[in-house]
Amino acid sequence: MAPHHRTLWWKEALIVAVFYTTYTLIRNRFGSAFVNGADIPLHSFTNAVRVIRIERALGLYHEESIQDFFLPQVWLIKVMNTYYGTAHFFVTRHIHFAVQAQTRCVRSMAEHACSDDRFGNYWFCSVSAHATPIA
Repeated sequence: MAPHHRTLWWKEALIVAVFYTTYTLIRNRFGSAFVNGADIPLHSFTNAVRVIRIERALGLYHEESIQDFFLPQVWLIKVMNTYYGTAHFFVTRHIHFAVQAQTRCVRSMAEHACSDDRFGNYWFCSVSAHATPIA
């Protein structure tokens, strides 16, 4: 059995900070911070207008009525923006834990199956030993 690997919290925090900083720099360089007034990216704007026309033709365009309903609720928009900005980290961490738990379960089943040679589990044991990453 492989030795237990302990992840350091500060290492993960540093990785998150580096990726978020990189994301912010790229977004601000090419994204929403770049657009001000007359600097609308024409290619993206043209594609958006095409999508809206198709949605209207199909009777699926309801964005204006939804925005009219929510835009006066500034407090709700701020809460949802904060939720959107922070939920990524919690959801990603939750998925990470779920995948680790699933990997441990599969590895445990593989070790159990491989310890009992009565069933001829050579193929299963060799494949699962290489397919399950060590946490």
